[in-house]
Amino acid sequence: MIIEGILGILLVTSVTANLIQLKRQETLETWFEEMTTDLNQVQFEIKEIDDKEWFEKDDEVGDTFRRLKETINKLDKFTGAEEDGDTQSSS
Repeated sequence: MIIEGILGILLVTSVTANLIQLKRQETLETWFEEMTTDLNQVQFEIKEIDDKEWFEKDDEVGDTFRRLKETINKLDKFTGAEEDGDTQSSS
């Protein structure tokens, strides 16, 4: 009788812990999907801003723009974007 009581308590504790972990996992997945979408949008907007490469070719602005673009490209490893930064096709 005592063993069944202990096992029941352990079962309830285990189920509760699993439900808490599931909720945390779902929250993190949602956050990650939103972050990926936002990062992909930033990549797309950077390409749109300098579509004609005017910023890139200006000396002072070009250097800042290049560094900003490199920093954003480092985020590709988190979004699964391709090496050249193309995450969406221009249509």
